[in-house]
Amino acid sequence: MRFPYLLLFRWHVVRHARRHWVLAGLNVLAVGLGVAVFVAIQIANGSAARAFEAGVDVVAGKAQLEVRGNLDDSIFPAIQHAAGVRAATPLIEELATLPDYPGEYLRVLGVDVFTNEPFRTFEIGGESEKFDLDRWLSNPQGIALSDEFAKAHGLRVGDAVRLMIDSRAREFTILFLIPMRNAVAGASGVPIAAMDIGWAQEAFAMRGKLSSVQVLLDDPAQAEAVRQRLAALAPPDADIEGPRARSLQIEKMLGAFQLNLTAMSLVSLLVGTFLIYNTMFASAARRRVEVGILRSLGVTRMEVRTLFLAEALIFGVLGILAGIAGGVALAEGLTGSVARTVSSL
Repeated sequence: MRFPYLLLFRWHVVRHARRHWVLAGLNVLAVGLGVAVFVAIQIANGSAARAFEAGVDVVAGKAQLEVRGNLDDSIFPAIQHAAGVRAATPLIEELATLPDYPGEYLRVLGVDVFTNEPFRTFEIGGESEKFDLDRWLSNPQGIALSDEFAKAHGLRVGDAVRLMIDSRAREFTILFLIPMRNAVAGASGVPIAAMDIGWAQEAFAMRGKLSSVQVLLDDPAQAEAVRQRLAALAPPDADIEGPRARSLQIEKMLGAFQLNLTAMSLVSLLVGTFLIYNTMFASAARRRVEVGILRSLGVTRMEVRTLFLAEALIFGVLGILAGIAGGVALAEGLTGSVARTVSSL
């Protein structure tokens, strides 16, 4: 005697799930948690890496080469007038934490508004407050702040914001906002602030020093020849390379950290899978009598095995769907923590 397979499925799987709904829910929850953690870690890793890479793009702007290191600012004229260099601009780049917003930081850029126009990926000043050069140069505590960061914290032009520099909190005034929607593609959300390079040297105790010099070339095909000329001008420990090379270095540096997070998320997924296996094994042991009845009625071994596998598959699919939705929600909380760790590294 053969039962219709759908009837077998309803009797064996659906009936059992209704009678033991708590156990069925725990199965789905186990898989869902594993999938959610894995999805959240992947989203957080990707978001943090993209944010950091976008930060590099915002800082480097349209530069084709950059000279980085502990540079004396006296080197800038020599680089600016080197053969093959079309334009150059000096840059100060530092990270500052915000004591009033624990866990938050700003990438502070000291820019030279007279030479950085060919490199610029963002404009200082929005539609409501046009850029005023006198105001920019005359205020040693004046900064321009990314509009997305300002909006997130309820800050406006004229407000004061405290930055922790060299273990000392210093108060700065927001002179302008930086519309990040007009910045380089993908840089939205990068927490940056800008100030005049001279005042930045004073604020970060870098008087007479530069973080880097950004360079545009007459002929990008001659980048290696220009790099060698700049190497002769720069200190021996200076790095001369394209901005993309710095992004690749960052990716390699963060690789082990992100691999560790991925491995831990896979462990949670493995635990969920193990719980499903354990539950199915226990379920089969508990239902020996039911299996015996089915076998006596003519149900084959393969059909019984298929019933148990179908039950596991349903729990797995429901857990995956719940885990994907939960992972996206969990990623919103994890991304900030991962991004802060990435920034610290």
